[in-house]
Amino acid sequence: LVIIFTALFLFSPLSAQTQKWDRINPITQWSAKDSTWVAKWNVLEISLEGPKGGNPYKDVQLRASFSQGEKTINVRGFYDGGGDYKIRFMPQSGGEWTFSTTSQTKNLDGISGNFICIGADSASHGPVRVDDTFHFSYADGSPFRPVGTTAYAWIHQPKEKQLETLQTLAEAPFNKLRMTIFPKSYVYNRNEPDLFPFPRTRKGKNDLDEFNPKFFRHLEQRIINLMNLGIEADVILFHPYDRWGYAEMSKDQDDFYLHYVIARLAAFRNVWWSLANEYDFMLTKTDNDWTRFFKTIYEQDPYSHLRSIHNGRKIYDHSLPWVSHASIQSHDFTQMKTWLDTFQKPVLIDECEYEGNIIQGWGRISAEEMVNRFWKGVTGGGYVTHGETIKDPKNEWIWWAKGGLLHGDSPQRLAFLRRIVGDFPSGLNYINKNAAGIEGEFYLYFFGEKRPTQHEFNLPPHRDYRAEIIDAWNMTITPIDSTFSNSFTLDLPGERFIGVRIRNAGLVFPEEPVSIISNGAMFLNRMIVQLAHRTHNNIYYTIDGATPTQSSLQYSQPIVVAQDSTLIKAVSFSPDGRASEPVQRLFLKSNPLPGVKPGSIKSGLRCSFYFGLWEKMPDFSDMHAASQKIIKRFDLSAKEQNDAFGLVIEGLVKAPVNDVYTFTTTSDDGSKLYIDGRLVVDNDFQHAPERKSGQIGLKAGYHNIRLEYFEAGGGEELKVYWQCSAFEEDEISSKALFVNR
Repeated sequence: LVIIFTALFLFSPLSAQTQKWDRINPITQWSAKDSTWVAKWNVLEISLEGPKGGNPYKDVQLRASFSQGEKTINVRGFYDGGGDYKIRFMPQSGGEWTFSTTSQTKNLDGISGNFICIGADSASHGPVRVDDTFHFSYADGSPFRPVGTTAYAWIHQPKEKQLETLQTLAEAPFNKLRMTIFPKSYVYNRNEPDLFPFPRTRKGKNDLDEFNPKFFRHLEQRIINLMNLGIEADVILFHPYDRWGYAEMSKDQDDFYLHYVIARLAAFRNVWWSLANEYDFMLTKTDNDWTRFFKTIYEQDPYSHLRSIHNGRKIYDHSLPWVSHASIQSHDFTQMKTWLDTFQKPVLIDECEYEGNIIQGWGRISAEEMVNRFWKGVTGGGYVTHGETIKDPKNEWIWWAKGGLLHGDSPQRLAFLRRIVGDFPSGLNYINKNAAGIEGEFYLYFFGEKRPTQHEFNLPPHRDYRAEIIDAWNMTITPIDSTFSNSFTLDLPGERFIGVRIRNAGLVFPEEPVSIISNGAMFLNRMIVQLAHRTHNNIYYTIDGATPTQSSLQYSQPIVVAQDSTLIKAVSFSPDGRASEPVQRLFLKSNPLPGVKPGSIKSGLRCSFYFGLWEKMPDFSDMHAASQKIIKRFDLSAKEQNDAFGLVIEGLVKAPVNDVYTFTTTSDDGSKLYIDGRLVVDNDFQHAPERKSGQIGLKAGYHNIRLEYFEAGGGEELKVYWQCSAFEEDEISSKALFVNR
């Protein structure tokens, strides 16, 4: 079965039916006479009459405080020309709100009122926020996965071209648009706009002490148009490509402009603040200027819209706390993980070069390469923004510069990618150079221009996985019928731009392991080993260190081990073929230690007592014993206090037969047992009563035995056991313990 996804771009004649961008006006005018109802995340606009004389943009200050319960939000008003002053507010919680104004102008001061915030419109999810460190979501929690595009100066084109741009966007897959406030002067963008942000004489002189409200109303209308299309307006505040003087404004003029823009636009939920396009090419601005701009937005935008800054050659320090996400110009996708790790924020490669046919190299990558870069970005844990520089054969209108029509082959394939990414329940985090996702839950692999015919996947265990093979260019999804365990190999088509989507198909609980039954792991001549499973009859094992499979030796009778060293590994298989967890045990043939020749001996052990407080066993050889006495057996009878002490108990133990002996200590706190100078039982460190064992081959006769013990605090306990084929486990009797006279 092959699922085929195709996004068609149909450019029908403009009509009321197709003008989705004019569907809803989010601005509600406040009324002092009637009740005012505003949908959550829409805009309440308060219009007030005030003075026209002088310079109202600078002379009149207007602010308002909006309150709900103990919450108060302060916003700035602005002058909209013709004696009209406005205050805009975006309510983010339902219920009744009140407000009051402050101004040095009497008829604007002390105006108060209220309104009701109702539930959000069905198409409204609120402003976009950073979510889960590297991703985005709307304020209502819905995920936002950026698939952006760039049409820098589209609002500065003739009206029919702007409407054509909106029609294109209505049918395109993009949910974010990079756009400038100021017009742009650059190759393929030489026309004069109809409107400018500041008043401008016919001779081209700007009045930078006032604004052109008609321009800003036009800008706001286009932002609203994008909002109706579900598109975030990534508004670029400054850029270097200018012939009108905007890139060379003074600091005071920059601040004057920025304050006004924030007051007008901040209440629109789909606004993002991009401080600059290619900030480092604006030679009249310093690092201090950019920091000041970030500070202004941070302080004056009460809704904390996303804030970024885009580079030319020098990448900004996006780790700074006032930057919400990294906006980067680069086509080096190998740096994605470094940027994610360094900035600890979402990374958007907002300029990866453009699908196009112009002379400049940055504007002539193929559609295949644009799709390739998008997939690399997404499977690297980040996001990518599209741009197109294909010249319209009739008039050289280029989407990247002016909007209009899209001519390239990448957008429908980016729609396909957007659908795939949208099917995942959360953002895709970097996993390795080929994949992003959430470990153990879902993965998206992409192999780019490589043409693998196979790929081995090693995923977390205890899950079943389902896989689909994706052709990113031909937009096909081919499901694989079977499920897979954590390690598997897929056959791939051997073509370019192949991806694999893998999803968790359910937990798999481990099968009970095989029981390896033996009398310890050390033997003199041979060891009889049995394998058993509570429910499975099919048990397979190996003795050469290999992992057992259903092609290995099948267990049918006890295994006789006689070699010096034998590693037995075993698994069992359920009737449906599911393997148990592998188990293993190493069996060693012992060369018994010979006994020592004792001198004059007597029953007992020599016990040395030490004062001290330790977390683990100290080196008693460098210490002086506080006292020493003979005791009958391994116990604590020689202690001089209950806490903070150590003991060294030494002597001889008499082994009755040649055999492998198992020694065991139960101690609180730590203990170590040595036979003939070899550590047999390591039960070190502070702990509650704990039992540990070890084995050693001994010939019949006397053997040196040494026990080290320490007690830090709390309860204390010490017991020593042994066993062999001649007797069951028991405490070592005083009859078997001796000490030199």
